[in-house]
Amino acid sequence: MNMDEKVLNFIARTSHSIRTPLTAVLGVSEIMLRDSALPAHVAEAFEKIHDSGKIMLGIANDLLDLRRVETGELPIANAPYNVAELIQSITALHQVHLGSRKIAYKVSVDPQIPATLIGDELRIKQILDNLLANAFKFTENGTIELKATWQATSETNYTDKIAETEGNLVLQLNDTGLGYDVDKSKVGLGHAIVQSIVSALNAKISIDSEPGMGTRVKVTIPQKSQTAAPKSQKVIPERMPYARALVVDDVESCLFIVKGLLGFYEITADLVGNGEAAIEKIKNNSYDIIFMDHIMPGIDGISAAQIIRERGCATPMVALTANAIFGQETEYLQSGFDAYLSKPIDMHEFDEILHRYVRDKQPDHVIDAVAQQKRTTRATEDIKEDETHTRVTTKLRQDFVKKQRDVYTEITIALGNGKPETARWHVDTVKNMAGMIGEPVLTKIASDVSNAIAAGEIPTRLLEMLNQELTTVLDAIPEEVEQTNAALTESEIRILLADLHHLLDTDCAESMFLVEKLKLIPETGELIKHIENFDFPAALNALAVLRKDRRYSDGCKKNHSDN
Repeated sequence: MNMDEKVLNFIARTSHSIRTPLTAVLGVSEIMLRDSALPAHVAEAFEKIHDSGKIMLGIANDLLDLRRVETGELPIANAPYNVAELIQSITALHQVHLGSRKIAYKVSVDPQIPATLIGDELRIKQILDNLLANAFKFTENGTIELKATWQATSETNYTDKIAETEGNLVLQLNDTGLGYDVDKSKVGLGHAIVQSIVSALNAKISIDSEPGMGTRVKVTIPQKSQTAAPKSQKVIPERMPYARALVVDDVESCLFIVKGLLGFYEITADLVGNGEAAIEKIKNNSYDIIFMDHIMPGIDGISAAQIIRERGCATPMVALTANAIFGQETEYLQSGFDAYLSKPIDMHEFDEILHRYVRDKQPDHVIDAVAQQKRTTRATEDIKEDETHTRVTTKLRQDFVKKQRDVYTEITIALGNGKPETARWHVDTVKNMAGMIGEPVLTKIASDVSNAIAAGEIPTRLLEMLNQELTTVLDAIPEEVEQTNAALTESEIRILLADLHHLLDTDCAESMFLVEKLKLIPETGELIKHIENFDFPAALNALAVLRKDRRYSDGCKKNHSDN
């Protein structure tokens, strides 16, 4: 084996080791980002993780086939993307480099750039990732500035209601860092990667740098623009509750990821960790599709696939591989697999495979039945959501009346006493609550007042507008109907607490509707406080303590919170 072959084999092994944990990084972040209930700051963190993983995956893909890198024949995609979103995602990843350094990090995107460009978003991200990494590496203080502009080079052509224009996306990165001698210095592997990508994109790059004078980089990339909005980058899974899948992998995190992705399609999944177990499962069960890792201890995926085919099983099989060297797919297909997926799993490819081998093989009446069920379920859910939304909104608006009736007076007193921070806190409370109850005008006015106070002003005119709009909103909200003070019987209390336990156990905001009745029960102050603060776990603990009272404990000992 010569040195070149040894290097290629080493990279293949290393790539497999890297891609396996990347599968978990991208897979878990993909699953979490599909959770609509995820807090905004958590979703933002997962977006950064996912974007970083995508860039790492792109680099790993390039290193897998050194022959392409050496000849400059990197594969280039040609798909719609949004420049502003690209810039935002890549620059956000590098904000962590700021730390305590006194650097002004400026980013500007020319509004004249078309909303949709056609090109290779990942390659452009790789260019910016390497350039920004160097800028932050060599800049301790001063400025790092990234600009994106557009140079149209042709007239607009209209075809099929889509307006297309050719032009150049121009990326300029300037920093006031150490700088270097362009003719004598090498910036390392990152610079070489940028040069390879620039060449593959038929782009141009110019670097102007001197020791002690900072660095100025300009990249000009030919692109086409498109006025029509790009197709959604996010896959919308179609329900396939009729399907059953077998997932075979010796890495637990990979099993978790594939099962989670199948869950979006409501596909039932059986999980096993080796080829022997897969063969046994298939002997005793029927599946619509099989996903199997090709490298496992004992009987590996390729051998298992051959045995399964020899026994007459025709179920579609998809190879899962972290060893995605170009050309290796032929080996999988010859071994009995119908297709293969590279790890980390791309959601678009995963969706395409499920449609091709599962959904499209179902008879029409099965597809129609699922669609009808979806319409019926959606209609029922819409009614429930509307009812819940109405109840929650009503409660929030009534709370707004209670808590904000005198807030304008409190704001003016705080300003008169020289306490602008206190005044601003009251204004921000109005702004936040107004947003929650659907009052955009009041929200905007309160925001303007808050910004003015933060700037050291006392915005008299804005305060008058705030008072006027606040009064209008408050007067339009009906007062809450007073609850009866009739005492509850112990039986009624037990039923009430059981209902509350169910709501708290599912983190349901509807628990707030029971607060007024809870006030009629002794020693519920702590419980009510937690509910009103939406701290449901703490409320559940307080409820468990309350239900240990023998007056309310009948029939409650079986609940897990009471043990």
